[in-house]
Parts: sequence; structure tokens; C-alpha cells
Amino acid sequence: MEEQKALAISVRGASHLKTNKPVQDYSLSVKCDDYAIAVVCDGHGADKHFRSEVGSKLAANVAAKQLRNFYRKNNSWNKMQGDLIQKLERIKLAIISDWQNEIDEFSKQNPFSEEELKKASPAFLSRKEYDVCQPYGTTLLGALVCKDYYLVLMIGDGAIHKISGNFESEIIEFPGKNEYNDAPHSATDSLCEIDAYNKIFFSYGQIKENEPIALSLCSDGLTESQFFRTEVELQ
Repeated sequence: MEEQKALAISVRGASHLKTNKPVQDYSLSVKCDDYAIAVVCDGHGADKHFRSEVGSKLAANVAAKQLRNFYRKNNSWNKMQGDLIQKLERIKLAIISDWQNEIDEFSKQNPFSEEELKKASPAFLSRKEYDVCQPYGTTLLGALVCKDYYLVLMIGDGAIHKISGNFESEIIEFPGKNEYNDAPHSATDSLCEIDAYNKIFFSYGQIKENEPIALSLCSDGLTESQFFRTEVELQ
């Protein structure tokens, strides 16, 4: 694969327009000469996650940074194979740690208002389960593609598709990852959970010389849509 391309888009969904909620998803893409990165984060819609639009943006930027750092030290299939399990563990730790640090800093500069705290959960307010990350809850999907390998990661719902040169598409599976109810607004794993480290999963693969592939990352806002389901059925 000689050239990488990347793009990202986030839009305000119909239900958010009806309830006057902000865009809680955040997506970004990075294209460099030798690699491309894409990240999608879906901030949770429940009231107790009342700063999820901030959490999703912070998570996307943190994940992109860590995928970039990974590539700089592992710029080929052979290099990335060495001690790979330990490398992936370090990515998980770095994403969670950096995200929590960013949230701590944002919260210090922007204390919770009385209006925001009206949306908080009773457990949060009673401090029995106080966790400054809860209001910022989000899912996370990330992808790194370079000349001879790809690496993807995921916590929560949504989908990552691998599309080959003949336009055949397959959903990338993550063995051991929780399955979710397809119904809108159903529960999902989150970066804000205390055991988030155990819920980040990876998949990766080698790319043959001159093999064209594309990776598509989408939040559950798309996977639950009628358009997406119709496309899957047609395949």
C-alpha cells in the first residue's frame, strides 16, 4: 500500500436535535507520508454523562497521540511484532492515564456548575461512587494503517469494518469483547469505568505489498441506523 488517506466526520443526530443536546461524538483523522490514523469516540447520552462531548474529544486526541507514538517506534510489521502484547498493554495504560489526567485538568479549570450537577447520578452526588470521569463517559474506536500493517482498538459499541481492494467488507471481531444490545441508548462499556483497562481490545493484521485496504470506524449512531442495517443485509 503506497499511499494513505484519511477522513472523519461527526454530525448531530436526529434525537439530539429533538432534545437540543450537543454533538457528543467526536472524530478525527491524521494523514502523514507513511501512516494514517482515524479515531471515533461516542460520548454517552445519559444525563449522568453530562460532559460526554468533552470526554469524547479528549479521548480522541489522546488515542491519536498514542497510536502516533506506537507507529514511530514500530514502523514496520516486523518491528511491531516484537513484544507485541506488552506494547499493547502500554497503549491501554497510556490512553487511560492521559485521558484521566486531561479530565482532571479540565475539571479544575471548569468546576461543575449547579445546573450540571442536577443531571448527575445520586451515587455521584453522594460521593459513594464519586468518580470525576463519569460525567465525561465515552466509547473509543481507533485505527492505525501504514504500509504493511494495521492496528485497531476498541472499547464499547460501534463497529470497525475492513474493506479490501475488491470492495468486500468484513466486520473486525474482537475475541472476548462484550456483545451489546442493538437497541438505541442501550448500555455499553465505557472509558470512564473503573475497569476500562480490561475492556479495551485490539486487532491487527499484515498488509501485503500493494494491497489496497480501507478501515471504516463508526459509532452506534450509524450501526443502529436503518441505512446501516439495510447495507449489511444487502451484503
